Amino acid sequence: MNLRDKLNTIAESIKSAAESDTSKSALSTAKEVATSDAAKELGNAAKDSAVSALKSDAVKQVAAATAAGALAASVVPVIGTGVGATAGAILGA
Repeated sequence: MNLRDKLNTIAESIKSAAESDTSKSALSTAKEVATSDAAKELGNAAKDSAVSALKSDAVKQVAAATAAGALAASVVPVIGTGVGATAGAILGA
């Protein structure tokens, strides 16, 4: 069996699994949950929390320190940008 035949067999398996009653039922349930009022309320609450967190002075301070640490570390060849950003975030907190 060559690679093309194996891929065709796998594709047919995936297609038959996608057309099964279980997957159709799961998809239907997922759509119902996604469009429910509880999901919308949860999404709005998460958005409100994220907006208020981004407006806080502490987050702004940590973000600025992270950027400064990343910038400073990118100049030094031994220390990477990620390590500098992490160090800046820790110092900023």
